[in-house]
Amino acid sequence: MIFLVVYAFGSCFQNLHASEPTDLTAGWKQVPLKFAVQKPWDLDVSKRYRFDPATGTYFLWVYKTDKAHEPPPNKTDPRTELGFKPGYKSGEHMFDADVYVVAGTHSCIMQIFGAAKSATTLMLYTETNGVITYGKTSTIIRTNANNTWWNLKVMHNANGGGEIKIYVDNKLVFTFPGKGERKDGGGFFFKCGVYGVKDRSEVRFRNIKIWQK
Repeated sequence: MIFLVVYAFGSCFQNLHASEPTDLTAGWKQVPLKFAVQKPWDLDVSKRYRFDPATGTYFLWVYKTDKAHEPPPNKTDPRTELGFKPGYKSGEHMFDADVYVVAGTHSCIMQIFGAAKSATTLMLYTETNGVITYGKTSTIIRTNANNTWWNLKVMHNANGGGEIKIYVDNKLVFTFPGKGERKDGGGFFFKCGVYGVKDRSEVRFRNIKIWQK
């Protein structure tokens, strides 16, 4: 696994449209970015990931024929993802980034890893037509997401594995309960990239920030 460190300072669903603060990050503290790149285990990281310092853009892509991120016996789907460290077990935490989904992508593009009875608390999927959904459900987070930059904010109150809020372009689109704390005490962490693929998937991120209270 390749570890990179980047420092930057600076079902019960509800569809909510209540007024929100103009600055959603007010009162939050930005923390340094630290992440590991997960990519097909038999490939150099540069074959599936690159960072453009001129634009601050992270490029991540994967193919259906790629191997898992760890050698056999691992049998998970192909992925190229950034896993943000350290994780957390309590408090409020927010993933904040601009997202660009390349047309044709069919993958999970963002996760909150960790839950009481499943691997993840949250998975956001994109269909090839640019529809973003909560998990593999009909709950639509955004449409027309392909080939355009848009902002995604995901807030997670980890106390008791609790509430999650999803914002698209700073507008609250959904809030729902979490899935409980991990029984092994491992806590949670954010991930973004492409996980699982029908053919070739690519997502780009810029202005990635992790916030906490």
